Parts: sequence; structure tokens; C-alpha cells
Amino acid sequence: MSAGRKPFPIPSAGVLKAAPPAPAWLGARGAAIWVEVSSTMVAGGMLAPLDLPTLANYCCALARVEECEAFLAVNGCTVSSRDDKGTVKQIGVAPEFTISAREREVARKLAGELGLSPTARAKMAGENGARAGALALLAPGV
Repeated sequence: MSAGRKPFPIPSAGVLKAAPPAPAWLGARGAAIWVEVSSTMVAGGMLAPLDLPTLANYCCALARVEECEAFLAVNGCTVSSRDDKGTVKQIGVAPEFTISAREREVARKLAGELGLSPTARAKMAGENGARAGALALLAPGV
């Protein structure tokens, strides 16, 4: 690894053998994402107890993106303010658009930390050749 590059996650000896239940605060959609992602990570030998808070934040971010995108699909990406006569005075970006963009970025970064992005998986496979079998579960063909 060259100077200035972040190390990629290497599974520790304390990997979990079963996916733990989702934190109660995640909500229904976040919990569903948790079940899907955590079970895949456990199957690949990639989830350690220290990863759980990061995974919870990743699931929360994805759930929030879905919630915002559902709102935007119905209501559009702009909001307008009107005066008493109904004349449009100002048009702006819907807050959900900004929240969605921010949460996508958060999810992207957390996916990299967890080894869930295609780039992170490819780099992990290259740096940890012994992990290739486990990584195949996450990314067939990488």
C-alpha cells in the first residue's frame, strides 16, 4: 500500500457467525436493509462486532434516500412559495432533494468502509488474495 492511501477493511478474527438483529431505531425499511446486507456480509465472513454501528448508519442512510426519493417521485424536486394572491414569489429545491443527495454520499462512503462497493471489493480481493472466496459471495466475478 502506498503512502496517502487509506487501508481497506480486512476482516478481523472476530467475525460474526450469524447476523444480529437490527437496532430498534432503524425503522422498518432500515431493518429490512440491515437483514439483507448483514446476512450477506456474515456469509462472506466480512462482519465483525465493531462494524455494527457503521452498518446501522449505512442502512439508515439508504432508508432515508428511499424515503426522500419516494417523496420526490410524487411531489417533484422543487418547491414554490406564493403570496396571498397565489402568485409564485420564489421557487427552490425541495429539502428532500438535498437530503437525498447528502445521504447518498454518506451511504457511498460507508459502503466503502464496509467493503460493499465494487471498488472496495476489487481492492480487497487484490490485497487479500486469501479472501477471494468470501468476496465472491459479495461480488461474483470480481
